[in-house]
Amino acid sequence: PWVSKRNKENVGVKNPFYNHHHTPESIDKAMRTKIARQKYNTFNPTEKYYPDLQMKLKSTWEANVARMLNYFDIEWKYESQIFRLKSRLYYCPDFYLPQENIWIEVKGYMKEKAMNKIQVFKDNHTIKIIEKSQYDYLINNYISMTPERFLSFIMSEVIIESE
Repeated sequence: PWVSKRNKENVGVKNPFYNHHHTPESIDKAMRTKIARQKYNTFNPTEKYYPDLQMKLKSTWEANVARMLNYFDIEWKYESQIFRLKSRLYYCPDFYLPQENIWIEVKGYMKEKAMNKIQVFKDNHTIKIIEKSQYDYLINNYISMTPERFLSFIMSEVIIESE
């Protein structure tokens, strides 16, 4: 059997793509493919199927926000678009409410990388971040809210803070 000898002379000889770099278009395509695979792959460990919602979501919190949106009969889309923010920086918000033209991100814990993406995204889009205290408030109070009050809460401004 053939055994590769890794040295400076033969590195990449068998690989025609060695030392070739992706174009912005190929990176965009790869990211779209990655998101599509995550969304539709039944073996994705980061997602769970929720029978009542008839779809997969990445967290229980996201599932509960989807249930609240359904409860108030608010049209929504889940991870419907990938945004290229910078050269190699992509962002896919959790929810989009088309009638309100607002994006929603559900975050229990805000890591610095996620915060940076959201800050860049916020420059050109309206986004509501539902963090722990707001999530807790919604879970405990949405039943007594009117649809108008719920939407008002969703549309209110949130200051993004890192932990």
